[in-house]
Amino acid sequence: MASWRTHTFVIIGTLAGGMYGFYVAHYAELAYKEKVKEELAKRERERVLNQMSTQQQDTEEKFF
Repeated sequence: MASWRTHTFVIIGTLAGGMYGFYVAHYAELAYKEKVKEELAKRERERVLNQMSTQQQDTEEKFF
């Protein structure tokens, strides 16, 4: 039969493992959000550059 000490170690290990798992998941989520934020900024820059290029071409066509 298992003693109270064994049960205590199991409970403490379960709680510590859960806290560590939450910690890892939290930082994985933060890293993912930062990666997505950078990707959105990159796409926004590309969109603005594309708009500027299109506007420049339109103004050049009006003059010629």
